[in-house]
Amino acid sequence: MPLGLAQAARRLGVRRVDFDQVVRLGWLSPVGSVEVDYKRQGGMTTVPLYDCAEAR
Repeated sequence: MPLGLAQAARRLGVRRVDFDQVVRLGWLSPVGSVEVDYKRQGGMTTVPLYDCAEAR
């Protein structure tokens, strides 16, 4: 099951900032992405998805 950034960080038991650092270092990479339309906050945004089997 693919997870978003905050969900993957929570599953690993780390802060979101730490998870962002792990992604920046290339230790984890997204397995896909989904486009979300935030109509009130400015339109389409691409959200990377991470494999929950990898985020353990």
